[in-house]
Amino acid sequence: MTIDAKNILVSYTKNGKKDNTISIINSVDITIVPGKVTVIFGRSGSGKTTLISVLAGLLKPQEGSVLYDDIDLYQQNDDFISDFRSKNIGFIPQGQSLLSNLTIKENILLANNNGNDSDRAEELIELLGLSEREEYLSSQLSGGELRRCAIARALINQPSVVFADEPTGDLDDDNTQIVFELLRQKAKDGAAVVIVTHDESAYNYADIVYRMDGGVLALSDTQK
Repeated sequence: MTIDAKNILVSYTKNGKKDNTISIINSVDITIVPGKVTVIFGRSGSGKTTLISVLAGLLKPQEGSVLYDDIDLYQQNDDFISDFRSKNIGFIPQGQSLLSNLTIKENILLANNNGNDSDRAEELIELLGLSEREEYLSSQLSGGELRRCAIARALINQPSVVFADEPTGDLDDDNTQIVFELLRQKAKDGAAVVIVTHDESAYNYADIVYRMDGGVLALSDTQK
C-alpha cells in the first residue's frame, strides 16, 4: 500500500489571533512505499510527530491530501477512517498508551481485530524479550518494557503500514537493535514502515532518509 501525501499544512493560531499563526508543518509532500523503511530525523518540535499523525489518519491537516493507493483518506467519514486504521495501520506512539489493569498479553490482544491470535502474540512477546513478564500488569513494567509491549500491540494485526514514533526512546542498545531489526523485517515482508526518531543508529536500517526542521521536510543529502 503506497501513501502519497501532498501539500500538507498544519498550523494553529496563538491566543486565538489570526494574525499570530504558528506553522507546524509547512506544505510537505512525501510518498511512502511498501517494502521500504523510511526514517525521518529531526529535533524535538520539528513537526515529526505531527506529520506521522496526519499520515496515519489521526490528525486532519488544514490543507493537503493523504492518499492510500486510490483512497483519499480525509475525504472519508470518521467511521471509515477508524476502521481503515484498525485494519491497515500499526501505530507505535511515543508516550504510554497501555491499559494499566491488563497484562502484557491482554494489552497486545486488545488491539487484535482478527480474532484471538494468541500464537502471534506469543511470537511477538518472545521476539521482544518479554516472555518472563507476559502475565505482569502494565503498571508493573519498566519504561522499556512498556515500549516493547506497545510495539508488539502495533504489530499484532500484521499491518500493511507501520508508523513508529521514537520506538527506541526508552531502550538500551541491545533492545534498540532488536526493535529496528523487527521493523526492518516488516518492510522485507512488504509493509511500508515509517520511523521518526532522534536515534542516528536508525540510519543503518533505512532505505529512505528525510530530515525535518521547522515543519519543512527534505530528503537527506546522503542516501543509502
